[in-house]
Amino acid sequence: MTLLPSTQTPLIITSQSRESESDTSLWKIAVIGILGAAFSFFSVFYTNLFLSSGDTSYLGVAAAWSFVFFIVVLLAACFVKTPAVLRGMAFIWGVIPVGFLLQYLFPDTSWPLVAGFAGFAIFLMGAVGRGAKILENSVKVRFFDVAKETLPRAVTGLLILVSILIYMNAFEWGTFSPVIGRGLVSQALIVSEPALHIWFPEASFKDSVGVFFKTVAEEQLRSVRPNIIDRSAAGFQTSFTDLPVQERTLMIQEVADQYRVGLEKLAGPIDASSPMTEAVYQGLVAYVNKLSGDVKLWGGVALTVVFFGMLKTIAALLYWLIEGVAFLLFKFLLMTNFAHVAVESRSREFIVLS
Repeated sequence: MTLLPSTQTPLIITSQSRESESDTSLWKIAVIGILGAAFSFFSVFYTNLFLSSGDTSYLGVAAAWSFVFFIVVLLAACFVKTPAVLRGMAFIWGVIPVGFLLQYLFPDTSWPLVAGFAGFAIFLMGAVGRGAKILENSVKVRFFDVAKETLPRAVTGLLILVSILIYMNAFEWGTFSPVIGRGLVSQALIVSEPALHIWFPEASFKDSVGVFFKTVAEEQLRSVRPNIIDRSAAGFQTSFTDLPVQERTLMIQEVADQYRVGLEKLAGPIDASSPMTEAVYQGLVAYVNKLSGDVKLWGGVALTVVFFGMLKTIAALLYWLIEGVAFLLFKFLLMTNFAHVAVESRSREFIVLS
């Protein structure tokens, strides 16, 4: 019997080039770093201008700069591969706005301001580091997974600095714009009007001081019900609504004047024709100025925390817009070969600046 020669399965060795997952274009990294530094500087600069001037145009400019800054932060987390370079850029972005506030650091150091810049830098470093780590451990490049971990941390860092700038302008430097203060008080009073109407349905903080106190006085007098025995002993059986118009007017004016005098003891002389919101604002300013140093300090800290929470809530509503625009720019940069997606061992994607 003839034996057929055995056949051996040949060993096929495949060789494929593997692209290094490292930074290869220094000038593109420099562009990202410079843009991030510029956007960070101007976002904080115009925010501080708004706080000291009250000009809403500065607020719009600051919001625009902040918007593009966060986009650069997201792109940096995706594109820059060297951890030391990435965190170094983030640290520079966090401290570079100090350039226009050096007067408050030298020769006397403002430690709350130092804490604000330190918090901004630390949160930025943590944001880009976390985003890059997510991308490094992912099999597929998923931009929104990176954005979800990066953006909230970056926003928190900036809002910490902004909140401290609010505190410094209002309680330390004395440069907080009265326009903003009046606007905040006015909006707070308008929002609280439903509660006011529970006791005084006809009163409104939009009225002048004189009209507001007359309305409150009249409604209070109408609600008074004298005791039957006291009325009988006094020899009359008349309620406020039964009095002649002239007497009612005099009583209303007398009670309203008492209310106004009580407010003037706190806020100083008040014009009866001025808006009620202005009188309340003057009263709050006068009250704060009379507080002791410790009370003012902790009250300012409490208000700063409240402002931080409000700003964080508002910012969270805009995450989707920032992430959406950043994603479109991310895809555009890949299409224009600013960067490209490479594959490691035919299984894992990563991005390289090309």
